[in-house]
Amino acid sequence: DWSSDVCSSDLLIQRYQVFPQEVPQRSTPAPSLVGLTEADARSNATALQLALLVEAREPTAGVAAGTVVRQSIAPGQPVPEGGGVGVVFAASLPTVPNVTELSLAEATEKLTRAGYKILQGETVPHPALKQGSVGSQFPAADAELPASSPVTLHLSSGPAEVQAPKLLGLALSEAKDKLGELGLGLKIRWVSRAETIENHVLTQKPSAGQTMK
Repeated sequence: DWSSDVCSSDLLIQRYQVFPQEVPQRSTPAPSLVGLTEADARSNATALQLALLVEAREPTAGVAAGTVVRQSIAPGQPVPEGGGVGVVFAASLPTVPNVTELSLAEATEKLTRAGYKILQGETVPHPALKQGSVGSQFPAADAELPASSPVTLHLSSGPAEVQAPKLLGLALSEAKDKLGELGLGLKIRWVSRAETIENHVLTQKPSAGQTMK
């Protein structure tokens, strides 16, 4: 009868394993992509007939923008044929804006808008900036710095009294450097005098040791 035919068929299938077999899916070992440029990573994935899936671009210190910093499947692990490997590319870090010579309020607004925190350091004398203006900053302007990082501001306490350094006999470049270290400028008056070395300081005003602002 019909039921006995079903039983016979079941026995036949079990005995001879007459049922469809799954064909194992082919795979490809994942390539090593970390450290490669975007162009090289895409080229390697294409050569293996794999898709390159861009998961993110993250600002990363010390790594050139467009470099692979992470991949979703470890090198050597199987990737189904026609599948893909996810990657994260490095992006450029933001740069610190220049806030020197601004007021504290202006510097704070500019840095906050750029996504940075503000730390106030010790005040420093400055020959040209009024009290309360930003005399220096750290990191310096245009330095790469991750967002939410602190930028330290040193406000000017105003001009400070300094003693004029001794410049007589120095080369012009040396005199400029020495004055620059003190925040002072240099006014030059050229004179011609026999038996003297060119481009060297012959006289100075104010004299060495004289107090000045």
